[in-house]
Amino acid sequence: MFELTERQELLCTISDLHKDARGFRPSLDRYELKTDDELMAEIEWLGREVKEEIEREQQIDALCITRFNDEVATFIQQGAANRSTAIRWMLQAQGYDETPADADSICYNNGINPFIPEGKAIFEEVEAAIIS
Repeated sequence: MFELTERQELLCTISDLHKDARGFRPSLDRYELKTDDELMAEIEWLGREVKEEIEREQQIDALCITRFNDEVATFIQQGAANRSTAIRWMLQAQGYDETPADADSICYNNGINPFIPEGKAIFEEVEAAIIS
């Protein structure tokens, strides 16, 4: 079985954290002359960046969900009998044909992340509104 050296593990960690924080993997050539202590410092720095990115994404998710719910509430104030009807009206207002594929599209276009519980619930709600 192939085992990585401690230095290789540090470089793999840097690569993974860099991708999580910035969306792409770095050229590891730039770390070639750094000491292990300097690599550890880079890992700590990138770890903070990843944490900040996660917090930023959570804020964006919350904002998108709030905006979606506010738009649904507006349709209810305009006379929709319930959330399901309001969602169908929203789909119509945004030019959707109300097909099952539209659930993906409207969630994507409204920034709803289907991989968090609140986003998944909205996706399922939109899907149910289309089917009903």
